[in-house]
Amino acid sequence: MSDLIFNLYINILAAVLISIGAFFFRPISSYLAIKKKHGLVGEWFAAIAPNSPNMHEIVIQKVTIEHKLKIVELFMRSFGLLDLKCVQCLLGYAWEGTASISSGRFLIGEWWSTKEGAHQRGTFTLTISSQGDIFYGYVSGFNDEDKIVMKKWVFGKTK
Repeated sequence: MSDLIFNLYINILAAVLISIGAFFFRPISSYLAIKKKHGLVGEWFAAIAPNSPNMHEIVIQKVTIEHKLKIVELFMRSFGLLDLKCVQCLLGYAWEGTASISSGRFLIGEWWSTKEGAHQRGTFTLTISSQGDIFYGYVSGFNDEDKIVMKKWVFGKTK
């Protein structure tokens, strides 16, 4: 009888450990991918076409990418996320965002406006170049008429 109870305890313990491991696998693997690609953290220039059809220039913004390790984020399943922040925002495009590295080659994330009173938000998918000094891809959101807008977005390392 004691062997049966012992085996039951072992099976329960194994199930609990596997569940905990599965819960933390993605955040920890994301964190390790960021540590491996540590060149992603720093200052970048981002280029995007403005939303207005009347404007034909490209907006260049200075963006910082940071990775702050916070244990509490592990339980929020955002462990290993990169924080993006526009620090020199032109034409009122003030925004922040978060991204994770997928397959070691893609930054996938969301952005939101930090302009007072604004409620704009959206998503982005960027490919990391083989040298790690350029990201390119698409950003999406909504325009003033609540129609989906997709734009090309390019990041270049400042140093």
